[in-house]
Amino acid sequence: MKSAFSFLFILSTFVLHAQSVSNYRYIIIPQSFTSFEEDQFHLGPVFKQFVKNKSYEGITENPAYWPSDMHNNPCRALTVDMEKERSWRKNIILVHLKNCEGQILETFRGESSIKDYKEGYQDAMRIALKTLKPSHPTEIVYGTIPEPKETVRIEEKVETKVPASAPSISLGTEFKSGNTIVQLTELKDGSLALIEKSSNTVIALLKPTSRAGIYQATVTNGNHQYTTVGYYDGETIGIDYLNSSNEFELKEFKKVQ
Repeated sequence: MKSAFSFLFILSTFVLHAQSVSNYRYIIIPQSFTSFEEDQFHLGPVFKQFVKNKSYEGITENPAYWPSDMHNNPCRALTVDMEKERSWRKNIILVHLKNCEGQILETFRGESSIKDYKEGYQDAMRIALKTLKPSHPTEIVYGTIPEPKETVRIEEKVETKVPASAPSISLGTEFKSGNTIVQLTELKDGSLALIEKSSNTVIALLKPTSRAGIYQATVTNGNHQYTTVGYYDGETIGIDYLNSSNEFELKEFKKVQ
């Protein structure tokens, strides 16, 4: 239905407390990495077993299989990525550990003289991770909103279908806007986390309002974060994004059937 809404936005800044790799317990292991195709050289399973010996828990990128405390705060996990470094004589690998914003917290470099690619890259990865500190988990605080310094009233007309009650949510449900695919997961407090599938990073957190289906959305765009409005009707997620002209523009993610 077509309605004209007046929304009061509190423009505030997210605070991501400084963390080190050892503060985390979980590490998301994608099926493929920057320089390696899906399950190439069996690097994912070898990585999972190696970090287990240092008290980390490797988990899948599918939120449907995450531990229960991850659903409450997706930022409790790091994500691993791996890259090759060019060399004629050795197999060299870079292992990156990133937080939920896609920021690299630490990079480990390893090189192996083993000529066979599979054995060589596995060996290089083990060598790289020798300096990885054991896990000593602490609470990962993400999205702490300070007291508002400025209040701006923004008038926007949006096309929305507001359901009578909030729709149920299946963990890991995928939505698409253009070439961007995101996964939706529900947190314990009723908030929704929108996770970009390609990077496993949280791009928006949606907090319920008093109106069913309408959310206060905190959007992360690189190092810039802001509060806006969003809706979810079971089939479509809509968020008012700031465009290049610094104006709000509705972006919709459609449920992948």
